[in-house]
Amino acid sequence: MKNIFWHVCYVKPRSEKIVKKKVEELRFEVFLPLILHTRAYKTAKKTVQLPLFNGYIFVKIEQGYRHHISAIPEVYGFIKFRDEYAKVSDEEINNLKILVQNVKNYNEICSDITFETGKCVEVIAGPFSGMKGKMVDKYGKNKVIIEI
Repeated sequence: MKNIFWHVCYVKPRSEKIVKKKVEELRFEVFLPLILHTRAYKTAKKTVQLPLFNGYIFVKIEQGYRHHISAIPEVYGFIKFRDEYAKVSDEEINNLKILVQNVKNYNEICSDITFETGKCVEVIAGPFSGMKGKMVDKYGKNKVIIEI
């Protein structure tokens, strides 16, 4: 039985879709979670697909084949914890796929409500509805980290 796992690949910002295409051309399985985002310009509104995780893609690859992916110019490398490459389970990838299917627009995962770090929170709407966790950190107006 082969050791094939999902790995987290760190890529050049704004090149996630390019890297996805190049990895597919190499015939490896790749997952790039994309969500819709409506941007307002001076003359019009435009809906685009943006990565859920900026600068990251998931690649399902056997242990000895990472160098094929690392050779892509837009790829910085694979994420490691200590001296071991980070592995993501099939279940977690499937959960991300479900999340991406259920999120209609980027605004669904954004909030205008401010929370204090360390406070207990419960998600009351959207794909994470009903989940409880602790507010870990916030980044700007639209990004938070909740430990669930």
